[in-house]
Amino acid sequence: MMKVKDLLNELLDESERKQTLLSIYDNRDDIDKFYVGYIVEIFDDSILLYSYDENGEEDGYLLIRLVDIFKIEKESTYLNGLNILVKQNASTERGVNNKFKNDEKDGITEVTSICHEKRILVTVKLIYEDFIAGYIVGKDDEYLLIEKYSKNGARDGYNLIWFRDIQNIHFDGKEEKNLIKLLKADV
Repeated sequence: MMKVKDLLNELLDESERKQTLLSIYDNRDDIDKFYVGYIVEIFDDSILLYSYDENGEEDGYLLIRLVDIFKIEKESTYLNGLNILVKQNASTERGVNNKFKNDEKDGITEVTSICHEKRILVTVKLIYEDFIAGYIVGKDDEYLLIEKYSKNGARDGYNLIWFRDIQNIHFDGKEEKNLIKLLKADV
């Protein structure tokens, strides 16, 4: 009999190889919310998804911890329709991924290291539904120090957070790109 972990790994591996659009659910408190995208990398602790919004438009990268995933859908009616929109929107970013070499087995370590080194603006979702948008300005084996910005582009101090409290990390998405525009406009 196949173990659930084996089924999960098999589904993720196949989806990465075949570039299958997936719906990923990680919020048990709101089962109507989910992420849609293609798997870019599979780590021991997480997956990196190139995500799309409900209109089939690109919405950047999303790292999701495996322990938070409670449901994955593929080939649903919704995804089949959305796949048409994704293709019509002629995605250019997906697949062109030189940022991640999978040097680490731990996705959170890999993604935070790269975002820190390359000064990529991130939105970090913590396990208790708190969102922090900003730049990673410091990190060690247990903590991240994030220079935080409000949604209107105002600098909002620093947040020190534990790695263990990170549920997902979103970057190069629409919200992050809009925040960068506000920062450049010096609002």
